[in-house]
Amino acid sequence: MKVFNQTSMKDLRKKSILLTGYLEYLIKHYYSENMAEPEKPYAKIITPSRFEDRGCQLSLAFSLPIKAVYKELEKRGVACDMREPNVLRIAPVPLYNTFHDVFKFVKILGEALAAFESSKNTDGKEE
Repeated sequence: MKVFNQTSMKDLRKKSILLTGYLEYLIKHYYSENMAEPEKPYAKIITPSRFEDRGCQLSLAFSLPIKAVYKELEKRGVACDMREPNVLRIAPVPLYNTFHDVFKFVKILGEALAAFESSKNTDGKEE
């Protein structure tokens, strides 16, 4: 409560909008569908794009089953919510997450996706 008393809901909402907007930008930049690389996993943001219509959470629908990626994220210390078959919900919370945390998450997501891709056998199925 001590930290919460040092800020206001207005300031927290402002930071929330900025953090979630930054996450949205990075996801679109690094993980949008790329027709030049059709085999590359991608994510589509299914949360409303208008910040007035959402909180700090983004739901990401991936082009692959998400369970293995979720496990890889957990191994790397990421806390998020999984909804099978292919959705992760990510919430950069303004009271204790930073822009660096968001950037780091996007990098770790890439590592988790790469680990998933390398774990597939020649049939394209998870081992």
